[in-house]
Amino acid sequence: MFSLSLFVAFSLGVIAWTLAEYSIHRWVFHGRSQWAAALQHREHHRDVGHFATWLEKGKAAVQVIPLFMVPLGIIAGLGIACAFTAGFTGMYLIYSKCHEDAHKVAPKTAYGRWCRKVHFTHHFHTPRLNHGVTCPWWDVVFGTYAPADQIRVPERHVMDWLIDPKTGDVYPEYAKDYALKKKSRRMRKAA
Repeated sequence: MFSLSLFVAFSLGVIAWTLAEYSIHRWVFHGRSQWAAALQHREHHRDVGHFATWLEKGKAAVQVIPLFMVPLGIIAGLGIACAFTAGFTGMYLIYSKCHEDAHKVAPKTAYGRWCRKVHFTHHFHTPRLNHGVTCPWWDVVFGTYAPADQIRVPERHVMDWLIDPKTGDVYPEYAKDYALKKKSRRMRKAA
């Protein structure tokens, strides 16, 4: 049976995650936090293939559940608390999958293509901008949205889905959006 109040609570949980995603990414991960997740994020910027394991992500999700369930359960009832928490934690897991896929899997939709461009603008050009990985609206609200032009991807961070292994060049279908930033000759000799 459909319940409008449960649907609204679930939807608010999803929206709340998008604000948490932006806030944590901007002010915690790009701040001075020594929280383990912030340290992992810094490692991810050094090595874009580095991600927390799914077990670590699951533990983080489980730790958040009581933060919503207890107060919301007391204030609005168990059903509302469960619906909100399911929306929040479900969107967190969707975000985690979308973020990893951006780095590991070629885009299959226009949204996926756009999402990657915005995210890689954050990684390779303007780390103080484009903090929303799955949605742009909080970047727009807080004035940190930067449109994505052609992204120059450093050779050491290039995604497998972007480069033709036979030629070493960006696949033609992505050449408008991405260019490979190759090491200088001097840097290649030093390596």
